[in-house]
Amino acid sequence: MENWTEFSENPTLNTGHYMALIFDGTPEDYQMNVKFEGGLTETEWDFDDDDNEEARTRILFLDDPTEQTLTVTLYSSVLEEPIVKVFTFDVILKDPDIDFSIITVPGQQGATVLNQVVSSLQDTDVVIAPADGGDDNEFEVTGTIYYKQGFTDYSPELTEQEGNYLVLQITTIDPDDADVTVFVNENGFTKEVENYESQYGYFVVRVTELTVQITIVLEKDGQSASFYYDPTGLTLNAE
Repeated sequence: MENWTEFSENPTLNTGHYMALIFDGTPEDYQMNVKFEGGLTETEWDFDDDDNEEARTRILFLDDPTEQTLTVTLYSSVLEEPIVKVFTFDVILKDPDIDFSIITVPGQQGATVLNQVVSSLQDTDVVIAPADGGDDNEFEVTGTIYYKQGFTDYSPELTEQEGNYLVLQITTIDPDDADVTVFVNENGFTKEVENYESQYGYFVVRVTELTVQITIVLEKDGQSASFYYDPTGLTLNAE
């Protein structure tokens, strides 16, 4: 959590990882003392047998669980000496979920991508719009893309050097240091589009009548998000 000022006004304590503990109370005639220490916090609490769950709940700030301990001591007149239990922590500190977002647009007509001017590959009517009835990460691509021959910079494979090509540009990525990978699904087979250019965000996809989806994947710190583009509404000019 970030900026949890209700927990502490101290900025070193109001951002981080927290654990909530509920104490079930103690048997009648017993008193319980709980001490949590290590890392950035050290505090001591006194409890009695209270039916109020909120009163029995404590929030712990976990700086480094491997160095923090929780000591529970039971006192009673019927005990010759207090009962002491010491707990150590074996938890995974999960990073906060990343709010991935992206803005993708058709390539600018005057731009040069893979040694081709975008206007020689697609018309000005190419549009990216949210998919009708789809989720926030689903889009539709419509418009006209031209037939191109001898596109050797697209691929060393002869079968990939001729056809219809779509140029897209990623203009905004949040977080902006996320890794970007582009995939194309054609007739049920998915392969990576390896010409993504990170400086200006351009990439080119060869589209056929069998191309059913283009996917952009953002990754950072072990988390990822996918964005899906449906190209089936494109008009593929013939040779």
